[in-house]
This record gives sequence, structure tokens and C-alpha cells, in this order.
Amino acid sequence: MDDETIQIDSEEALNELVGNKRHGHRPPFELVFPVSVNTEDGEQEFADEETFKAYRESLDKGTRPEFVFPISIIMNDETLEVESEEALKELVGKKKRRRRS
Repeated sequence: MDDETIQIDSEEALNELVGNKRHGHRPPFELVFPVSVNTEDGEQEFADEETFKAYRESLDKGTRPEFVFPISIIMNDETLEVESEEALKELVGKKKRRRRS
């Protein structure tokens, strides 16, 4: 963001975003596809939002996708590479603090 590389630090923030989307709230970013997630059967790649959404909806309640990092996201019209769950959490935390100001 703003020519700065930001690392997200936890899966918790990612899970919160995915969970919020299920409840009608959109995360503050868009995923850049393809994305890969760890599944019971190993790593699976999703080419587009529709197939990823179908996968998420097939998960048991309370189960969240586990992304294979790094992932790319679009936030504020910028494409960012997120290296870890922790880096994503930090990014989401910064976005929430900005909303409150």
C-alpha cells in the first residue's frame, strides 16, 4: 500500500473477512484469481470467483478456506501481494482503523 509492502499476520483476519462476506459484508479487498487453498485432499486451485464461492459454500459451517500464500489482492485500486496470514490480518486491521477515523 502506498508503495509499501505489507504482510498480514494471521488467518484470523482472513477468516473474519471470508465470514463477513457470507453475511453480506464485502471484505475491503478483492482476491486476484487464481487462488489456491489447502483442502483435505491436498492443495486445490480455483480459477475464478464463482468456483471459489461454490467451494466456500460447500464447507461445513464455521469452516474457513486455508489459503496457500502468497496471494494477490486488489485494495484501493492497487494490486498487493500478501505473503502470509499474519500480513493479511495486519492489512485488515489498518483498514478497520481507517474507517473509524
